[in-house]
Amino acid sequence: MKTFRVLSVLLLSVFAGTASADCCLPFCAEIGAGYDFFRSLPDGDWEGNTGGLVTANVGGDFCYCDQMIGVQLGGSFGVYDWNGNLSASSDLQSGTQKQAFVTAGFSRRTSCESGFNFGLVYDWMWNEKLGVFRPDVNVSQIRLQGGYQLCCRDEFGLWGAFHLCTAEREVEQIPIEFRGISQVNLFWRHTFENCAETKIWVGAPVSSSLMFDSGRSGQFIVGGSFYAPLACRLGIEGHASYMHPHSALDNLRSRLYGANIYIGLTYAFGGSGYCRKPYLEVANNSNFYLDTDLNF
Repeated sequence: MKTFRVLSVLLLSVFAGTASADCCLPFCAEIGAGYDFFRSLPDGDWEGNTGGLVTANVGGDFCYCDQMIGVQLGGSFGVYDWNGNLSASSDLQSGTQKQAFVTAGFSRRTSCESGFNFGLVYDWMWNEKLGVFRPDVNVSQIRLQGGYQLCCRDEFGLWGAFHLCTAEREVEQIPIEFRGISQVNLFWRHTFENCAETKIWVGAPVSSSLMFDSGRSGQFIVGGSFYAPLACRLGIEGHASYMHPHSALDNLRSRLYGANIYIGLTYAFGGSGYCRKPYLEVANNSNFYLDTDLNF
């Protein structure tokens, strides 16, 4: 009977969100949906892509050698250009663009008021009808983040992403290559007493470009994200970033920049509330830019 009572309380806490039972759950999770806009080098001189996006991210902690290690698994799926894409050639303009991300990895967060945090994840990106040539492309990267936390409120550190593979495609007998853009950024994250959170970063691409004969894919990167609670477990969140284009001077290349804007609603459950969300966010178009060697 006692076991039945414990199980009943745990099950009720998942649906009702009772904080006292949540503290006993071995996991935390968040699901969300919202509006997303992005553009990257495969979009060439054309406008970007607008659509809807759903996300999910689950994490849990386990003890290893007296250290609390966090594991996480998450993903997202977006549908863009619902009326087709005029940037493609006439026989490829119809149909929506679809995009998915998967993120998996681990982290170590300080359990005291001040200390070091660290996380490492593997990101996989899949695209259907990408950019002006509309091929199906999947690429991957490693993303890591490390910072020092002060008094449970502020964290300062570095995060970076590093491409792992190059996808080779052929469209109308034209060979094209795609890969992620490696980047390194300084960041500052602040958490408020009500679990609201802001994060800003500034950095630059660090790998040579596929598109340009010399130099990197862009000059610098700036970005930010936020979360603001609306109710006990419901909140509004968003992220945005911008990659300034390559220093080439001609007018065509002046629009070869990267950008992303997302805003949506998020619901958190499990753990002890939104403050215990996974350390790293699911990959998105703000932290996973794409490079290519050909567009128009």
